[in-house]
Amino acid sequence: MKDTLGPSNPSTLTAQSNLGLALQEEGFPTEAINHLQRCLNLRIDKLGPGHLDSLIARNNLAMAIMRSGEFDAAKAMLAETRDLVSIEEYGTDHPILLNVIHNMGLVCRNLGELEEATVHLQQAWTLRERKQGPHHPNSIESLKTLADVYRRRNMLDDSIQHFEKLVELLEERP
Repeated sequence: MKDTLGPSNPSTLTAQSNLGLALQEEGFPTEAINHLQRCLNLRIDKLGPGHLDSLIARNNLAMAIMRSGEFDAAKAMLAETRDLVSIEEYGTDHPILLNVIHNMGLVCRNLGELEEATVHLQQAWTLRERKQGPHHPNSIESLKTLADVYRRRNMLDDSIQHFEKLVELLEERP
């Protein structure tokens, strides 16, 4: 008798997600979105919308949508994802929530909503620095993006301050 994993098996879903992410990196946004949407639908059906794997799948899909240029749709999906994160279960500084906050800042930056982007990125930097440490790659990315948003807002003193902090952290990084 031949055993199969099936489309809802966690290994299959991980492979489906990885395929979507690879297609995204290779410049096939429509195919990437299709795979990531299928993965999200199967994860929600199997695990529920608030399960960590479903939240990660939703975040990945939102970023693929953003990279395809559909910034409003990505922003709406990230807001839904943020609202689905159970603070009681995951806390206010769980990596999935920090990723969603950071990604919301990226989408707002791309939409030209620079004040809102600043709020999200400052929150992501503060929480990531506290939770993951200032030298963690995610913390560094939030700080770099925040400094850039300050530059785009022509808030040069803030931008320089944050870029100086970034250089300091990168020079210290183990």
